[in-house]
Amino acid sequence: MAYICQCCGETHEGLPLDIAFEKPGAYFSTPARQRKSKWKLSPDACVLGGKRFFIRGCLFVPVRDVREFFVWGFWAEVSAHVFERHQALFDKDGTQETPYSGALSVERKECYRGMDTLPITIRFSGANERPRFSLQPSNHWLCRDQHNGITLHRVHEMLHALFPEHF
Repeated sequence: MAYICQCCGETHEGLPLDIAFEKPGAYFSTPARQRKSKWKLSPDACVLGGKRFFIRGCLFVPVRDVREFFVWGFWAEVSAHVFERHQALFDKDGTQETPYSGALSVERKECYRGMDTLPITIRFSGANERPRFSLQPSNHWLCRDQHNGITLHRVHEMLHALFPEHF
């Protein structure tokens, strides 16, 4: 199996082991004509109207049969304090920082059903690395996947459900 990478445009063998969202889900809840004036966007942090704060991070799901991880590149809504700590520590080692809380911000599409607002724990990483997100315990399928791991077959199923024209 091969796929065309949406980032580099090249063909790669196997299955991609990551999915990244360019913007928080809340961005798409803002009317298109208001987005430019209401949002301050960067690749790793976003602010809506000076009152809502979002950071980008990674949620790792073990892929048992290859001993690697499937990585979800999510956005999380966080408090102003967490946002400020993220900004202050982004180019520094934040691994000794106390974990923080947040909630996923995912588009409200059927294929992402139930993911928006899932509570997470945020752990800052090394310099210039995105934070690591861990789902707080729940019965949501993504939480079960993160806790129990998945197979390559499950990766293919997810990719096909999300991108049926490519997988």
